[in-house]
Amino acid sequence: MKTMQKVLSVLLAVLLLASAVPTAFAADDAIIASGGINGTTWTLTENGVLTVSGNGPIEDVVETEVDPEDGSVSYSTVDCIAWQLSDVFDARTQGLDAGEAERVRFNLVKTLIIEEGITAIPDDEFSDYCPRVISLPASLQEAGSVCINAAFAESLTVKNKDLVLTGSLRVLGYEKGAQPYASLDEAIEAKIASEQATEALSQKLSVLYDLQNVYGMLAGVNTDQTKAEFLAYFNEAYGTSFTKLIQCRNFCLKRVNKLFSTNYSSADELFNITGEDDFRFVETNEQIDQQVNAMYAAATNEARLMPMQFGAEYHDDATAYPWLTIYAPSGSSVEEAAKATGVTFQPTTPPQKVTLLDKIRQFFADIRARIEMILTLLRMRLQQQ
Repeated sequence: MKTMQKVLSVLLAVLLLASAVPTAFAADDAIIASGGINGTTWTLTENGVLTVSGNGPIEDVVETEVDPEDGSVSYSTVDCIAWQLSDVFDARTQGLDAGEAERVRFNLVKTLIIEEGITAIPDDEFSDYCPRVISLPASLQEAGSVCINAAFAESLTVKNKDLVLTGSLRVLGYEKGAQPYASLDEAIEAKIASEQATEALSQKLSVLYDLQNVYGMLAGVNTDQTKAEFLAYFNEAYGTSFTKLIQCRNFCLKRVNKLFSTNYSSADELFNITGEDDFRFVETNEQIDQQVNAMYAAATNEARLMPMQFGAEYHDDATAYPWLTIYAPSGSSVEEAAKATGVTFQPTTPPQKVTLLDKIRQFFADIRARIEMILTLLRMRLQQQ
């Protein structure tokens, strides 16, 4: 056992030294994260290049649960590449507001490369991120539902003529009659601004709904248990230490007046209290509904940012944005789906101008990626010894 540890330690030191040797041809796009699942490996670089390698399908870890009462079976994903990437995303967005976090999401994965050998992609595997360039290999035979988000992509290369992508991609369109965005960058900035506005809206709505709840409880539609649960939730949510519902009411009322620029002082001004015993909360009156709807309208751009399902009539009144171009073999099912969606199609792959220096850089980048994966496996092995 000790001999094995020494061998692994020496090998680890050699690999670390090899990975640190400077070279004039080494790629300058450093790997910032890597991982793997069920025989599939991935690397992510500083410039947002996500490369997925393996032989066979990408297989997520799925948990099966059987209901003891009726015997029904449910399935839930407990680990996948998206989950592993989320650790990188969470680390980079800690403390950021919604808009800043959305900008990180757009820039985290700029290029998605599925390498030769991968045969299948599960549902929703890469739907959380927004690559501008996507490359799918000739070996890919199956693409799950909305497995790739191509809504903000500029280039998609499909090498397998028989690959069916209908329902596998999310592309971006706009409603007929709406003023479309002039460029991809403008659409991205609009999405980031929308996330910021939505966060501000959710803060207003949360205090409004908490005020609804406390008014309903003060009206008598509650129990001692629900009252205690609400007080515990309220104090945790707002950092308060209230012991009475009336304190929560006054706190929320002041917040609502400040957020909505109103001057409410009583429940009757805000709500129609119902007398139904089985109705715990109060109904919002028409005035508040109008305010909420107005805020939603200001915070959304649905007519200009409308997701469409590739190759299907997901929105009959929507038109695809022109910045996405799909490169695939002529006569493929992808060509038919592109025409059905209104996406630009090119019957050849994009011209590749690969210089000798590019090949050398790619060679060393591949070596570095392999070393990173070997180092990860060795560290895991050493930890287990």
